[in-house]
Amino acid sequence: MGSRDEIKSKNTHRWKAPEVQPILAELIEVLNSSGDWRLCYSKLPFMSLYSSTNDFQGAPLSGINVNERNFEGIRFDFSDMRNARFNNCQFFNCSFGSADLRNSSFIECDFEKCNIYDVNLENADLTYSTFFSVVISSSNLKNANFSYTDFIGGQFLNCKLENTIFTGADLSYAFISKYYEEVNPRLEAMHNLMMASDTALSIADLRKLLKRLEGETHNLFTPDEIATWVNLYQYFQDKLYDAYHQSS
Repeated sequence: MGSRDEIKSKNTHRWKAPEVQPILAELIEVLNSSGDWRLCYSKLPFMSLYSSTNDFQGAPLSGINVNERNFEGIRFDFSDMRNARFNNCQFFNCSFGSADLRNSSFIECDFEKCNIYDVNLENADLTYSTFFSVVISSSNLKNANFSYTDFIGGQFLNCKLENTIFTGADLSYAFISKYYEEVNPRLEAMHNLMMASDTALSIADLRKLLKRLEGETHNLFTPDEIATWVNLYQYFQDKLYDAYHQSS
């Protein structure tokens, strides 16, 4: 089967053949529109009778702009998707192994049963997206924006979290394992919410946040996490007191 580097090189190299370039340009144009991209894909010279149109491994898709498409069972492994734009798209049972997604955006997209591993999501924007039974593992999430996302049965495993934004994100059903930066993402999410001065929180919201904080006490391992927890709890307690006072 070969090493992972050999597989990546093989999949990347096939898209660089001169005879592939005009079809690739047409394929990207169709993806950016509402046409049937599978018909275009079938023209690729490396396609055979037994090939699948679900194979975008190693594809140079940087800068594509895709709206309201459904992708099922697509393999985006090793693909170059820097600066790609996906708006209101659905990804079901797709894989993004070792894909380069720097500066990409997935706005209001749905990911279900997808495998996102060894991916570079630095500076990516995933706001208002939903992740259902999705595993994000061994990936770079530096400066990525997960604001107002929902993680339902999702998993973060051994990812790099640095300046990652979780404002308004619902991580209550996400499974979190060790991060490179040793940061508790639920605390990070609520800290970012605290820093957003324009965020309006109801009494019910504040009570829910305090209850969630109380459930995080067993996940505090470092002095910084404990200090953050104390500051957050005091902050939301004060906000709840003010909210009750204003309502009376």
